[in-house]
Amino acid sequence: MGARRYARAVGVVAVGVGLSGLLGGCEVKKDLAATCHAPGDPGSGQGPGHVGVDVEIPPSVTPGSTFTVRVDSMFGYPDPAGGPGSSPTGLLRVTGPVAPSGAFAVASFPDESTFTVTGQPGDRIRLEAVRGSSSYLVPPGSVLVFECDAHDGHLADIPVVSP
Repeated sequence: MGARRYARAVGVVAVGVGLSGLLGGCEVKKDLAATCHAPGDPGSGQGPGHVGVDVEIPPSVTPGSTFTVRVDSMFGYPDPAGGPGSSPTGLLRVTGPVAPSGAFAVASFPDESTFTVTGQPGDRIRLEAVRGSSSYLVPPGSVLVFECDAHDGHLADIPVVSP
């Protein structure tokens, strides 16, 4: 490949990569402090843990538009486990000038939910992690599920801007 062709190919790839980043939204990854418990197991008590979240959101939205929140992963785990187990799930909350508003469950990844902006420029839409869970195989072949409630689940605010 000649030098000019190579330079042109690199330039096209660079523009493509740049545009895909603009169109793809913002990735938010957080590991949040949490309190964990094993539902249905009265002897499990409560202990410290984590809720891990990896989501893609738009950097901003406009009045009346629709947007997607893509959850690439979400899980919870108690500190003694040292990391997430299998069958991760989670619960996110979207509030502010948006419909629908409230909590929504995520159980398969990637998981996408679409929302409509109901606010005006200057408003903000809030995205929070509420709970994450994971399952662990414990001897002699039973499964123990841990649910972890995030202490401060704030993930991001999405500003509503003028079109």
